[in-house]
Amino acid sequence: MIDNFGLKIWLWIVTILTIVGNFYVAIISAKNLKERKNKDASVCNHILIINLSVSDCLMGVYLMIILVKDVQFAGRYSEFDYEWRSSTICSLAGSLCVISSQTSCFLMAVLTSYRLYAVYYPFKARHASAKPWIIAAVSSWIISVIIALVSNTTRYFKSKVLFLNDFSSSDSVTHDYVTDFACRVAILTNTSQDIDESNWESVQSFLMDEFPQYAPIGEIGYYGTTSVCMPRLYVNCSDSFWIYSIVIVTFNFLSFLFVLSGFGLIAWKIKKRPFKGDKAQKQHAKMNQRIARIIVSDFLCWVPICIMAYISVSGEKLPDGVEIFTAGVLLPINSAFNPILYSPYIETKVEYLWKRIRPNRNQRPNRNAIEPNVIS
Repeated sequence: MIDNFGLKIWLWIVTILTIVGNFYVAIISAKNLKERKNKDASVCNHILIINLSVSDCLMGVYLMIILVKDVQFAGRYSEFDYEWRSSTICSLAGSLCVISSQTSCFLMAVLTSYRLYAVYYPFKARHASAKPWIIAAVSSWIISVIIALVSNTTRYFKSKVLFLNDFSSSDSVTHDYVTDFACRVAILTNTSQDIDESNWESVQSFLMDEFPQYAPIGEIGYYGTTSVCMPRLYVNCSDSFWIYSIVIVTFNFLSFLFVLSGFGLIAWKIKKRPFKGDKAQKQHAKMNQRIARIIVSDFLCWVPICIMAYISVSGEKLPDGVEIFTAGVLLPINSAFNPILYSPYIETKVEYLWKRIRPNRNQRPNRNAIEPNVIS
């Protein structure tokens, strides 16, 4: 499934970080939310962070499924290739990937909107109701689940049929090939009245009842075109569902532009505020660093995917292995780093451990303790 050893190691590291980091942030945020209730304006932020952590954690679950299957099929994946890519587990893994990435994308836009509102209208935000933000979070989940289920249940997204036979050069053929085969067999055996060639279910039933040795074993759908069960983001105009994929990619690109613009406005608004004291200056610098990290993380995740998707739909062929690289490196970037970028808990822990491990170099040594005999 994954023939690059370095990529496998990277995937295990990212998977563990994604699951542990997001689970930790979700638990801490839920605990703080329970303690605070409606006492301050951070309630909305905690609600959105919990939802973001759960959605990003699903990306870790998707990667774990792929890694476990990679271990199971180690050294003999070719024996299970078609069976795996047409399986329910592969479809489930692909659905989790879509739900995670799309919900995370939606929630990042919602979080950007909330923080814009809090920065530009701080007094209103203190007494703002959490209801609109809860509705936005729930809507993000519903839309993402619908996107995943539509591409998983509709025959419109079924690209190939697993058809084991002695008459074609490949075990993966089109629906039209199977339909034509069934019609020819029906004519040769005088059973053509039992088949409706315009109805795929009729074709399947005919072969299952009359010629079970030639019955299709399964269908390879939207998530089964690659061994890692990634959604088909890289399509060309010959694919029947290319518009669907390009709409998703375009929306995610627009979402990145919205996050970029939103945090740019936040940084500009904070810069205009007067700061008194070193502590305020440090907080301002820290906020700018966090904003920069959020934008860079979002850029590294979605912009390369969008560029490659537009190149693919233009008719250019992408390099082999780009889907596995996307699933293993690009898509998990936000999921792995969002707990640090959007929540202070892990960042605070890391800073604390770093200070304990690495002493402060700016601290001057005590000369009285080091050279007691020099100073009288």
